[in-house]
Amino acid sequence: MNPALANRPGQHLRIAALLCTLLLSLLGAGARAELQLLDGIAAIVNDDVVMLSELRAETEMIYQQLLRTQNQAPPRDALAGQVLERLILDKLQLAIAQRAGAQISESELDQAVAQVAEGQGLSVEQLFAQAAADGLSRDWVRDKIRNEVIIGRVQQSIVNRRITISDQEIDNFLNTNSSELLNAEELQIGHLMLPLSSGTDEQTIAATREKAEALREQILQGADFRQLAVLHSSGQNALQGGDLGWRAANQLPTAFAIALRDLEPGQVTAPIRTDA
Repeated sequence: MNPALANRPGQHLRIAALLCTLLLSLLGAGARAELQLLDGIAAIVNDDVVMLSELRAETEMIYQQLLRTQNQAPPRDALAGQVLERLILDKLQLAIAQRAGAQISESELDQAVAQVAEGQGLSVEQLFAQAAADGLSRDWVRDKIRNEVIIGRVQQSIVNRRITISDQEIDNFLNTNSSELLNAEELQIGHLMLPLSSGTDEQTIAATREKAEALREQILQGADFRQLAVLHSSGQNALQGGDLGWRAANQLPTAFAIALRDLEPGQVTAPIRTDA
């Protein structure tokens, strides 16, 4: 036994108390650090990441947009899953754009911001004020629109590379009554897409069709199509309630045009399986 310690019996207690106090202080600091955590990683996308702050900001923006345009919105936690998928896809497409050197000038960005504002019936300053009310800065809005324009160009480039027009299609176009093309009916279309990859087994195909039928039945029973699209669709317009905007009937995929031909406004098609 160490005689120095033996002569001071209370020192063990004081040392133990000091260690306990230090340990509690460290635990307290750790707890405070956890409460003050400002950011983290929501997903890793190749050499990039989706930050939790990005996910929160994007989810809140979509949530507020849905409230303004549809007077209702899914719970934020349910919406966040769809938003995260969208952010991951955006990161992948922006990486493609960066490798291709795609960019837009400040004047082009100004025009794009003005178009977004006009599409919402707002002035540019009103658009920024609305974003500020949602906790989003002017720079955040401009960066968001810049990325959307760049992604749109990437998507269009991919589509253009895939388009092949045969001589027969040219002949068909030339033989078509031009006035019929110019006067084609326009439709505002909602789209809810459930994905099927190539080589999917029959059991998965059947389960996906069953889900599509169940969603259609919910819509027929009065469920909001846009809300279901936000929660379940994997289409690019899912977070806009599946709204594809106004499309000329003769510019739609053939399967869509046939299915929509005899529908009245507000009606919904049966599930359609397509190759793309």
